[in-house]
This record gives sequence, C-alpha cells and structure tokens, in this order.
Amino acid sequence: MALKLTIGKGDKIIMSDGVVIDLIHIGAKNSGQVTLAFEAPQEIRINAIFQDSRKQFKRLKGERDGNRH
Repeated sequence: MALKLTIGKGDKIIMSDGVVIDLIHIGAKNSGQVTLAFEAPQEIRINAIFQDSRKQFKRLKGERDGNRH
C-alpha cells in the first residue's frame, strides 16, 4: 500500500527513525519536477530509482567512486 500526499513548498514529512523529507522547490508549471531534501541518520541508506537509465547509471557510478549523494 502506498501513501500519496499533496504538500507545498516548505512542508515536511517526518518518518520513523529520524527521517525528514522537506519539499524545498517546485519546478516550473507543468515540469513535473520538485526538489526534495532528505535528513536521516548516517546508518539509513537513501536510494533513488530513476525512470531515465542514464541518470540511474550516473548515480551508481558516483557510489562506486565513493561519492554518496
């Protein structure tokens, strides 16, 4: 089951284990993009799955190189 929320700029979602998701930017009208900030304890891993495989590969390459985003 998924939870769907409608939130606005500056709103936050607080989850268990100290995870906070903050909506910090809403893209241009009809762009379909938002910018989120995630705060979590270091031991909690945050992964993104992109529809565009080029973005996914770029993210995975950065992790292999030791750059955690």
